[in-house]
Amino acid sequence: TLPQQLAVAVEDAVGAPVAGVTVHWSTTSGGTFPGGATSLTDGAGIAVTQWRLGTQAGVQTAEAQAAGSPAVYTATAAPGPLSIAQSTVVVAPNSIIAGGAASGIVVTAKDVFGNPIPGLVATVAASGTNNTLTQPATLTDAGGQTIASLASTRAEVKTISVSIGAATLGQTPSLTVTPGPVDATSSTISLSSAAPAPVFNGDWQPVIVTVQAQDAFGNPVSGATVLLNTVGAGVSFAQPSGTNGAGIATGTFSSGTAAGGTYPIGAQVNGTSLSQVATVSLAASWSNHVQPILGARCAAAGCHDGTINPAMGYANLYNVPFTGLYTRVLVQPGDPVNSYILNTMDGTFGDDMRPLAPTLTPSMTSRVRLWILQGALHN
Repeated sequence: TLPQQLAVAVEDAVGAPVAGVTVHWSTTSGGTFPGGATSLTDGAGIAVTQWRLGTQAGVQTAEAQAAGSPAVYTATAAPGPLSIAQSTVVVAPNSIIAGGAASGIVVTAKDVFGNPIPGLVATVAASGTNNTLTQPATLTDAGGQTIASLASTRAEVKTISVSIGAATLGQTPSLTVTPGPVDATSSTISLSSAAPAPVFNGDWQPVIVTVQAQDAFGNPVSGATVLLNTVGAGVSFAQPSGTNGAGIATGTFSSGTAAGGTYPIGAQVNGTSLSQVATVSLAASWSNHVQPILGARCAAAGCHDGTINPAMGYANLYNVPFTGLYTRVLVQPGDPVNSYILNTMDGTFGDDMRPLAPTLTPSMTSRVRLWILQGALHN
């Protein structure tokens, strides 16, 4: 309500005041007249009323009508105090790519009637990490608006909050940052074992191949297609399905070649060849695969007891002729058939290890056989 009343003077043709004339008050802006829409002129020919402005900010108009042309009044309504409920925060677009273009954050300050409020300072905050947040460069304009921007290299959902002065706006929209494309350098390949053990019938223990698909900023890329590959014969893959929410996919490398070898394991993710290559070495090892078997089954010092002296154990077997009943070499490199130590393990001949044979599994015997076949290296 305006602090001053509206007043109109009604006069006759010679300019004399006219009392008792009904004056009709009206407005074109939604305002009201608390004392009523009509009033009578007093003895001085003057009628008055109180004008309560409408809720729309800006210029408003009222009229007083008696006889003749109406009297016109104007007043300017300013916006009211900030309303945290009516003010808005809009994020557009609401989804961006990590490391890509920023999203705009449009803040609109309004009063309780929805009128825009110019000249205010808005401060924007965002949850999460690795954000590049640019605060509004200007005060709110005539439309009550000011704009900030947000970009990020971290794929996650960001929550946006805005304060104007001491007030925090009620709207807290979100911005989703999605991973970028698969990056060949950031993505990784790892193996459950780079040197799997040989098992029965010349096979090798399967190797689990784990691929971690990531964008250039280390964000996991889910739903990616992974294809494992290598060079060499006698090997195969159980290919992984798509990467999970953590960007991980697993497949299996298997080999049925007794000769073994070295196999570089590569991967393509969504058609991108990863820079990293993991290597599987199919080699039977004296220290890992043979000595533990022999050492656990013969505790005689100076024999093939690697737990006492590994060098002595190996030296007492490699290319050493057997001096018993059979013409054999204890370990003939590359020749399992004519290696007496293997003959005693698989029951070809009866000798000191024969009583222990029931405790030797086919896998154990196969490991020793492969070690000999691959040259019986001291590895």
